[in-house]
Amino acid sequence: MINIFYLELGQKNRKEMKMEKYRLTLVKENEFPYNNEKISCSDIAFQFVKKHFQDCPSEKTGVLYLDIRGNIISFDDCLFKGTINFTAFSPREILQTALLCNAYAVLLVHNHPSGDPNPSKEDKDVTENLRQALRLFDMKLTDHLIIGEKDFFSFADNGLIINL
Repeated sequence: MINIFYLELGQKNRKEMKMEKYRLTLVKENEFPYNNEKISCSDIAFQFVKKHFQDCPSEKTGVLYLDIRGNIISFDDCLFKGTINFTAFSPREILQTALLCNAYAVLLVHNHPSGDPNPSKEDKDVTENLRQALRLFDMKLTDHLIIGEKDFFSFADNGLIINL
């Protein structure tokens, strides 16, 4: 337990609050299902994730966490689940996992149940917000794939992600 002392606005005497301490320990797994899986381009990323996103009746968002060489460190195929035409997500959860697994880069993936992989204005805005948030922690957003019925859209391939 740790003790935290604070003053409330307008009060002269400080108050005490007890708070639990937490410790987080990272453990490297000996058995990892994505050993030697390297994502070097959008086509490889699409081949890796398509089975998790095609034919899904609602939008869902997943994330590939990559090391500096493009090797997969972690993969969450359903970080956020939405409705038939919308999924909301917060960069905070993506950043949290990226920091915990010591990721160098993040590749965002979501599907469009309509089958049309073209990005909406909201897709573009969310991508830019995530790119900026990752940049604050010296991480990169390598791509954002939108999975359609038969094909995909890559933000990186279409010049919509610029990492300076």
